[in-house]
Amino acid sequence: MATDQKLVRFYEHAQLYVKKERSEELEEMREASSLDYFQRLTQNEFMREYVWTFYASGFKNAILERKFLALEKVFENFNLDRICRMSSTAAVLSVINHAKKADAVLEGAHLVFKMGFPNLKEQLLRLGPGALVSLPYIGAIDKKHLARNIGLASLHKNDVWVKRLVNLSGSKDDDQMIGDLSQRSTKKLAL
Repeated sequence: MATDQKLVRFYEHAQLYVKKERSEELEEMREASSLDYFQRLTQNEFMREYVWTFYASGFKNAILERKFLALEKVFENFNLDRICRMSSTAAVLSVINHAKKADAVLEGAHLVFKMGFPNLKEQLLRLGPGALVSLPYIGAIDKKHLARNIGLASLHKNDVWVKRLVNLSGSKDDDQMIGDLSQRSTKKLAL
């Protein structure tokens, strides 16, 4: 079997796995991956997704899932105004001891507050997911993850697994590879 066909089969297998084993997450992503969802997004919901996205970077998902309720509590239920009034990250560090990420939440909250959430949303609509990199701890990979989670764009997360597939496929980049696989796949599910 040619490498191309193996990749398509792998892609379809991954789609079926997600549909079977992570159907609730898939449904949440489908609901969140719409401009309508983005238009209704509140500043506190945005903060929740922002925190999830960059804490997920470098962590196993299962670990973050176990600790996220505690993070939500110490980050004042992701209330933007209350996060901006926080003077210490000691409680946060007792949940996940990563000072740079804890400080980044406060820095990001202050940035969103200063800009004004409606202005941030307008900027994101105008400039697209690339504008998310102005937030602390959001880089080239995380911008896609966050954009998808807030309904700004329906994108894949270019994580280590996607990078490995790009290398195996000989594609120029992740967008090209995912697009090609999606076009050639007989099963049309969003990953």
